[in-house]
Amino acid sequence: MARLIVTATSLSRRQLAALGALALLPRVLNLGSFSLWLDEVIETEQAGGSLGRLLAELRHDAVHPPLEGLLTWTLLHLGLSETARRLVPVALGIATVLLLAGWVGRHFGERAGLAVGAVAALSPVGVHYSQELRPYALALFLMVAALVLLDRLLGGSDETPGTSSGFASADESPGTSSASSRPDDTPGADESPGTSSQSPGTRLGPLLGGRAAWRLGLLFAAVLGCFYTLYLSALVLVPLGWLLLEAAFG
Repeated sequence: MARLIVTATSLSRRQLAALGALALLPRVLNLGSFSLWLDEVIETEQAGGSLGRLLAELRHDAVHPPLEGLLTWTLLHLGLSETARRLVPVALGIATVLLLAGWVGRHFGERAGLAVGAVAALSPVGVHYSQELRPYALALFLMVAALVLLDRLLGGSDETPGTSSGFASADESPGTSSASSRPDDTPGADESPGTSSQSPGTRLGPLLGGRAAWRLGLLFAAVLGCFYTLYLSALVLVPLGWLLLEAAFG
């Protein structure tokens, strides 16, 4: 994932490292100074027993996503403390900041990427939910990661902001274009069959090659699948009939 950020942005490694440090500081500054609150206690209790009990709790709950419960169950059975467990959403929050800053820098330039990264790093809402033992940091990370992967899969432009291979290049004088200027020429007359002066996806940049596209496609599907798995229980484990009965009889 780190390689994906570096190769898909105009930001340098030093700039990304600085944004990572900026995001890390407020997220760990007060760790250990507060304790679990009600929803975190409930989630910890649900994941404190066997895996079978956790799955039964998730089926009974049918509101909270199962992926976060499985992550909590794993961390608890590894013997991690509360503060150590909070480092996982902290890491996810920092990764989200870097992914978002990298994506913005790729499409809108270095200054925009740094500005967005700084705002995301210091956002009070982002900092708060990056410390909670709840599904929010994981959900946001998966959503942003899916966005970046899809952009790479579609071959997002690697050109500097304000330029595009679909427009006249800087070397062309105003009023000229790469196409022939003879009035009796018809568009595409000198092009061989199956070719075009502007390939599909010109504004997005060249599409990735076969193997790279397959790898990124599978990774994108996996990340997107994880994101939707977060909320699968709310869609599948709540029977429609139960909802109708509850609405009818309270």
